[in-house]
Amino acid sequence: MTNAALSVQPAPESDAVGKSFDKSLKALAPVLILAAAYIPLLILHATRLWATPHLQFFPLLLVGSGILAWRHASRLGPLEPGQTKPVLWLLGVCWGLLLIAGLVMAPSPGTMIALLTLPIAAYAWGGWRLLKGLWPALLLLWMAIPVPFDYDQTLIRNMRTMATDTSSGVLDVLGVDHLPLGNVIEIPGKTLTVEAACSGIQSLYVVLAATLFFVLLTQATVLRSLMLLATAVLWVLIGNILRLVVVVGGYARWGLDLSSGWPHELLGIVILFFTLAMIASTDSLYRLSGMLAKAIWNGAKVQWRKFQRKQGKSKNRSKTRNSAEELAESAPDLEVVASDERGSVSDLGPTRFPALARTSLVRWPVLAAFGLLALVQFVWLWPALSFPYLTSFAVVEIIENKVSADTLPSAVGPMIEPKYQAEHRELESDFGQNSRIWNYQFGPNQAIVSVDFPFQGYHELTVCYINSGWKLEKRTLTDGPSGPRVEADFTMPSGRHAFLLFQAFDAQGVPIQLPVETGGSPFVRLRKVAKSLKVWDAKVIDEHWRKFVDSEQIQVFVEGPRALTEAEREQARTLHDTARERVLDAIGASRRTNS
Repeated sequence: MTNAALSVQPAPESDAVGKSFDKSLKALAPVLILAAAYIPLLILHATRLWATPHLQFFPLLLVGSGILAWRHASRLGPLEPGQTKPVLWLLGVCWGLLLIAGLVMAPSPGTMIALLTLPIAAYAWGGWRLLKGLWPALLLLWMAIPVPFDYDQTLIRNMRTMATDTSSGVLDVLGVDHLPLGNVIEIPGKTLTVEAACSGIQSLYVVLAATLFFVLLTQATVLRSLMLLATAVLWVLIGNILRLVVVVGGYARWGLDLSSGWPHELLGIVILFFTLAMIASTDSLYRLSGMLAKAIWNGAKVQWRKFQRKQGKSKNRSKTRNSAEELAESAPDLEVVASDERGSVSDLGPTRFPALARTSLVRWPVLAAFGLLALVQFVWLWPALSFPYLTSFAVVEIIENKVSADTLPSAVGPMIEPKYQAEHRELESDFGQNSRIWNYQFGPNQAIVSVDFPFQGYHELTVCYINSGWKLEKRTLTDGPSGPRVEADFTMPSGRHAFLLFQAFDAQGVPIQLPVETGGSPFVRLRKVAKSLKVWDAKVIDEHWRKFVDSEQIQVFVEGPRALTEAEREQARTLHDTARERVLDAIGASRRTNS
């Protein structure tokens, strides 16, 4: 009797919870298989974003996207899956594109393919209704994609130049003595760089993302959205000008150094909130102007009808027209204006998703194809995935521990009496966060040897000097003892001349492959992309791997009142060869070339 009684007792609550968890995990398994194929490239893309100061805010995009999804897709009622055939075709296209992006190790295109797959999956799971509810959240995520071909860097450099030139005019009006030189402002007793003016916390991307989130959250009209995004760029420029004026004026007048450290970050936060407040103020002015314009338009229509009645030209109208209706024509309805801008979304009750088993996402060919692709991606991209973590800070640790003032000799030919210094900069610095610098006397010239680190892959140093006010006259790629080396000639408006040589190496001293073309038209860049598709070429594959390696650059920068003679240029090359040999010996380099 006791055994029988025990046999009919209900199962413990913990067993029910365990079965529910197992059921949920089983339901999520197809989603995890689909997502696994995208994870390697997404990790590489996130690593790239985290290494780019003006895009480090990207985790906030995920938060904002979640808020938009909850705001616009939580009351859609019961949903039905989308049609099977278009979903399968589109998933097949995404599968092929993702395979190509993985083979050429292209994180940004891979992330773009993932963002294209999300609306396909939304339609497959909940049809058009779910896709319409999620499109604001999906659109915001595209802010995590950098502008292709480094045009975002070009935009930032132009913003810096505009901010520097305009702030220089403001400082002239205020009577502050200064000299703007490209990305540098010189004042008595200090040289201030403006390289952080459009990056970090005071970023054009941050403000544009915040503005886009606002217009998507409020479902603003297209005209209002475009107006706010355009004015956001203007207010970012004004904020950066204000920031530069405060930094330079504060140091020149009161000796306050706001160019680095926590005062610099605090000033950036204040300017950021100022910029967002001005954008909100612009939006309020736009809506007020819209209401006034509508009131004026309705009033004009009423007056025109009255004029027509007086002239006897009015059409036959019903004599029983309600007087309240005429009053509504003469004054704008504020609630109607607000609802027109927000848009109306029908409340169909809490969103209820159909079972995944009913959708085309869990078909066994789809799961098998994406599961196989996930395995291929993880195996193929594992070296690139492990580089940022296995070699993290490797360059920094090696150089800080093994490179010192005694690494370079006290004289190299006519270069004598080096003055050594170790310099630490802001993360967003063009010249790298750290440098070891030897300043040699070279007749009337200064010959600066610098080891700059860390960078990820190849770093085009000539752009940094252009940002500092130098004009690039010529850039050539020559064959050095350790592979290709960049040589460049610069001039200053003041008549100064400079000669630059540099090479990049990884933590083991292996040269980083230097591209022959660093610019050119979009067609030239597209040809380079097409060349990168040759994944059967060992040299091309090696170039792909090197993009993810931590690196340092060894440079020689000779600056003086005149252009160097050919003999002096050869002496500069000897100095660079000596510096390279000494530095690579100090870090225990393997001396394997990559030519």
